[in-house]
Amino acid sequence: MPKGLKIIIGALVAVMALGVMGLLVLRDLDRRPDYCASCHATEQGVATWVDSDYLAYKHAVAGISCQRCHERNVQTVVHEVVNTVLGHTDAPPPGYTLASAECERCHGGFDRLATLTTDLSRNPHDSPHGPMACNDCHQMHDPSVDACAACHDRVVVGPGWTQPPRTSALAQ
Repeated sequence: MPKGLKIIIGALVAVMALGVMGLLVLRDLDRRPDYCASCHATEQGVATWVDSDYLAYKHAVAGISCQRCHERNVQTVVHEVVNTVLGHTDAPPPGYTLASAECERCHGGFDRLATLTTDLSRNPHDSPHGPMACNDCHQMHDPSVDACAACHDRVVVGPGWTQPPRTSALAQ
């Protein structure tokens, strides 16, 4: 084999090895909440996870990392690194808004939640209006919203909760 071809093959193998090592380092970093804090778009999310009245902090106290709900893969991490290098960090990347199925992995479905919240004067998880998306009320990094209070008397009051504007004179 000619010497020049050996050098080219050696260089390609070295570049590929460095690339694989870089991806492994990124994968390891991405599994830590402090990695999330390195991006401008997630500063508020990490701040509320570190200390707040919001659900993010309650999850942190329970030992649940960001990545438990915001599942990650190497492709997502590479996408975020490229956007960070290019300065495109104004908005959270795709996959940061969670569907109810993500919540239900740990908390169970509406039926289970209705059982767990039977002690409330008006059980929001046993609504005559049927199941709602979890994030209609529950917000991780912002105040959660007592959506029922848009038409009815308040169900939830306390730190980390807010009331929506009234849309009806109905108060039940």
